[in-house]
Amino acid sequence: MPVDYRQIPNIVLAAFLIKCDAPLLVKNRQNKLPLDYVSDQKLKEYFILLNRSTIIRQVMPNTSALTPCIICDECPADILFEPCKHKISCKDCCIKMKRCVLCQLNIDAKYTQGKGFI
Repeated sequence: MPVDYRQIPNIVLAAFLIKCDAPLLVKNRQNKLPLDYVSDQKLKEYFILLNRSTIIRQVMPNTSALTPCIICDECPADILFEPCKHKISCKDCCIKMKRCVLCQLNIDAKYTQGKGFI
């Protein structure tokens, strides 16, 4: 099977976005999904499988292994941002945040585990 070397940067970009827990259903400023950059169907299916495991980790996190807030590095990062699903900030640090510092998406809602909407 011949390799289209022009697709390699696109594949690397899609893999990077998935590794960074970027949601596959959120479009970028060019109105494209991360998988729109990958033309190989088998590779798209593989990336979808990888992303499913990421979604499962976000929905059912291990509460004993909370990562620290990336802003203050003191409190646990227990706030879930919508629509990007990143969980990178504590309650105190997220109060003034309008955009996710990882993906730069506008934050529509902020949720705490078990307590609901902030």
